[in-house]
Amino acid sequence: MFRRVLVGFDGSRGAEAALRAGLSLASASEGEVTVLVVASASQGETAEDRRAAFADEVGPLVGAAEQQVAGLGHERPRAAVHAVVGDRPAEALSSYLLEHGFDLLVVGRHGRDHAAHGGLGRVAKELADKGRCPLLLVGDGEAAGD
Repeated sequence: MFRRVLVGFDGSRGAEAALRAGLSLASASEGEVTVLVVASASQGETAEDRRAAFADEVGPLVGAAEQQVAGLGHERPRAAVHAVVGDRPAEALSSYLLEHGFDLLVVGRHGRDHAAHGGLGRVAKELADKGRCPLLLVGDGEAAGD
């Protein structure tokens, strides 16, 4: 089973479904989950402006992920939520997985961009195409054509 699960989280319904799936898999094997939020820090003219823009983007996403984890109560596995700076979420997720020795990366099939790339969101398609890490794509519960 999967003892160390990494979940990519962007606040979308697909990411919420991926988080539920990752928590379920880790719970079944008495493992742990790390939720990773990837956000850009490129907005703003100064370093202080960029840090503030990063915090503004990441804060609500980290809060939403923590709330979803807490909502599982006693059934949840060990879980932590982290945020990293990155302009390319697929690259950041796969690098984080490989650097920290996770068994599996779980992401939503559709993300915040809602782009259709062969039935996948942009990040999910890039991760699936590169095949650099063990990957589980989770749908958001809606029909593929929606």
